[in-house]
Amino acid sequence: MDEERIRYLTHEEFVNEYKSDKLKILQGERFGYILSSPFFPAPEKVAYYFYYTISLIFLLILPVILLIFKQFWLVIWVLLF
Repeated sequence: MDEERIRYLTHEEFVNEYKSDKLKILQGERFGYILSSPFFPAPEKVAYYFYYTISLIFLLILPVILLIFKQFWLVIWVLLF
C-alpha cells in the first residue's frame, strides 16, 4: 500500500468525494494485506491469530482425537477402571 497517498478525511469530506466519484475505495484485497498494515490495531491481530489457531484445532486435530477415542473407547474405559 502506498503510504504517501493516504489522506485523512472527515466524514463529510468522505461522503462528498464518494458521491462525486473522486474517491477510489479498494475492495477485494486479501486479508493478509490488512494484517501487515501499520494501521491495523495490534490487539485485533492477536485476536485474529488466536481464533485462526482455535479453528484449525477444531477442524484438524479434534476430529482425529475423537475418532481415536471412539475406536478405542472400550480399551480406555477398561484402563481407567
